[in-house]
Amino acid sequence: MAKGFKHGAGGVSALNFKIVGGAIQPGNPKENTLWVNTQTEISGWVVSAEEPGEPAGGMVWIEVGSVSPAPFKALKKDSVYVHPVSCKQYHDGAWMNVDAYLYNGSEWARFSSAIVWIYDNGVTPFLWNGRGTDTDSALVMSVIHHDFSGSYRSAGWKFSTEAVTIPSGASVMKMTYSTSGGFASLTTRVFGFRTSAYSGGGYYDFVAGTDKFAAYVSMGAGTDVTVSVPITQAMEGNSYYVAVLAYTGNTEINAAVTISKIWIE
Repeated sequence: MAKGFKHGAGGVSALNFKIVGGAIQPGNPKENTLWVNTQTEISGWVVSAEEPGEPAGGMVWIEVGSVSPAPFKALKKDSVYVHPVSCKQYHDGAWMNVDAYLYNGSEWARFSSAIVWIYDNGVTPFLWNGRGTDTDSALVMSVIHHDFSGSYRSAGWKFSTEAVTIPSGASVMKMTYSTSGGFASLTTRVFGFRTSAYSGGGYYDFVAGTDKFAAYVSMGAGTDVTVSVPITQAMEGNSYYVAVLAYTGNTEINAAVTISKIWIE
């Protein structure tokens, strides 16, 4: 399937699947129904590995790859299977990620999400640097003190080893975490998008502050706290590293931050 399938290109009766849209899950669906969870009318659709050219407003693009949680037989007479990996709808001049599901085997299987997961209880697309020993289900950032030329400074950091590209239409990055120890006493406690990769310089790599952050939010102490970093339109399409920084000067503090989820929506 080099070119893919396109609505309105003819031969629709030969297809073994149907694409429907709406904010309510369809009742009594047939096998191989693809449901796009959207309140915007679908003006047309394309099932392809390549981005459609000159899309119209409302068009849906089912992007396919080599592996999918919801593969399906695309043609009635041929054993051509496609593997959907994401679903996007064209709106206001940009492709927007949307939730999408396939009905197969009497159940709905999600293959696309409007949420871009960066970290989800141990599931993450890349490695993380920083202080602290991570568990199978959480990132753990330890804030410990060191003697810098006779002056104690307590610092901790967690850093994504790869940059994250901000998708079109994204409005916020969120993180859910819990703290322990003397976290509330730290003078700097931030989470956000950093413009450059971690150089390995520890505390000095951050210059004790936020000058290398494109956007960030201060963190409070607590259990299962969720904080949000606003994403501006100017950030869309750009790539940033995700970072957490905690610091205080001339104070001996042992604290920790346990991170369970980080996502963009």
